[in-house]
Amino acid sequence: MDKPVDTWCDHADPTNDACGCKDYDNRPGGCRAFSCGWLRGMGDEGDRPDKLGVMLQPITHPDIGEGIAFVEARPGALQEPKAQWYLAQAFKQAPDRIFIRKYQDPHFTTTQLTVNRSQIAG
Repeated sequence: MDKPVDTWCDHADPTNDACGCKDYDNRPGGCRAFSCGWLRGMGDEGDRPDKLGVMLQPITHPDIGEGIAFVEARPGALQEPKAQWYLAQAFKQAPDRIFIRKYQDPHFTTTQLTVNRSQIAG
């Protein structure tokens, strides 16, 4: 991609809800090869990132191993019930391996995780 980690691509347009890319038809090979968690079978039709408002992405972090990234595609989507359910499931499995990227922020953060406690029980 020829760009630093945690920076938007020159073609990225996070305000474009339809796609997010200014030049989708001519996107680089790395973008063409990418498939999010939903395309890999995580969730049903209603959990598609443009509908859920959150992209779930299994990742491998070089320091801590396997984890899951939650990329917020619209403001506040991580606080919505279905996203909270996914966060709770990830928290049950690996509370220290959850990566969050808030809407329009190019950086993943290690912010305080807010999950509805009723989703964690059980």
